[in-house]
Amino acid sequence: MAPSSRAQPMHERRHELAQLVAKDLSSSSSSSSLSSLLLAAYSSAAAASDASDATSASWALYTSSSSDSSVDSVQSAFILSSLQLASLLPPSEALQAMRHLDMALMLNAPYELLEDILHKVEPLAQALHKNSLAPCPPWFQATTSSTTSSSYPPLLTPSAPPPQASFKKEYYNPGKPLLLPEHALDWPAVQRWSNLAYLDAALGHRTVPLEMGTFPATFREETLRFGEFARNHLAVEQSTSSPAYLAQHALLEQVPALADDVGTPPYVDELSSEETRVLCWIGTAHTVTPLHYDSYDTMFVQVVGTKRFTLFDKTETPRLYRTRRESTRANASTTNFSAVDVDAPDLDKYPLFAEASGVTVTLEPGDVLYIPSNVWHHVRALTPSASISFAF
Repeated sequence: MAPSSRAQPMHERRHELAQLVAKDLSSSSSSSSLSSLLLAAYSSAAAASDASDATSASWALYTSSSSDSSVDSVQSAFILSSLQLASLLPPSEALQAMRHLDMALMLNAPYELLEDILHKVEPLAQALHKNSLAPCPPWFQATTSSTTSSSYPPLLTPSAPPPQASFKKEYYNPGKPLLLPEHALDWPAVQRWSNLAYLDAALGHRTVPLEMGTFPATFREETLRFGEFARNHLAVEQSTSSPAYLAQHALLEQVPALADDVGTPPYVDELSSEETRVLCWIGTAHTVTPLHYDSYDTMFVQVVGTKRFTLFDKTETPRLYRTRRESTRANASTTNFSAVDVDAPDLDKYPLFAEASGVTVTLEPGDVLYIPSNVWHHVRALTPSASISFAF
């Protein structure tokens, strides 16, 4: 759903797209009624209630188990009806309008398709957020304990960052992890994001996707305004069974102003042949990313708090019990996960894991960790934390 030339007013482009999407929807028995709702939402006499009806209907259809050929059109209908609803809501409901814009962005709405609405709505939503809640408290100051120790030896670290040629020869080509202590300590984010009130002012009014609880027993996905996430989770102590995580989210694309706080890790520009994917990870203590590997290289930058990585070379794969795991994000399954809980391995069930050779590294603010593709890694937040990963 790519917008056309900027010479065309964007509100006209949205109307044009709505007509095209409605036509596609009308040819499917499961979504023909949504076609009428979308047309009503974009009629000259449309009210917020019309756009709300189309938004609700398209979301219900999109999140149902149905996966027929109209799924792309249903997604487009949700985006377009959400944008129309945001544009029709009164200023007093700017926070709700902002939520509809963010939901559209989470479903991959082109930023330029909603930029004009965003510029009108966001200042109003920001003011309402600031006036509706008490000042944001600081990050909860958790301390690590002996229970967070690891039985694996530490990752060996060179005395100085290697030059580009040495990095490529000694780490990149053989797929060997590398820790660069304090290499990003001068990034503005390291200082600014340590003040939770700064993040609250920048995006407290924005809706973000969260992973709640522990997998698989209590895991669920929610969307919440960041201001509520900060006050109810990041600023208070969380039990080990109730972590909350803004995980692998393109936050800098959703809130471009935050990109000014972030630099570029070493080696990335020289080695990346495609656009680098930048993702943010913000959560409470006790958040865990299970043991897995990725098909791409990653530079992982710790910004706030402390995280512990346990890493295994790809040659350890026979001892790591690769398994299939359902992916809630993609409605699919992946096979790059291990069945073993690194923190509490069941060696009766997975005896070969006892023979696996791994290393551990604890990241502090400003540290950068290079994780090669196909290197297994398990991640645990020892405190509330914020991190940024660069996939290339």
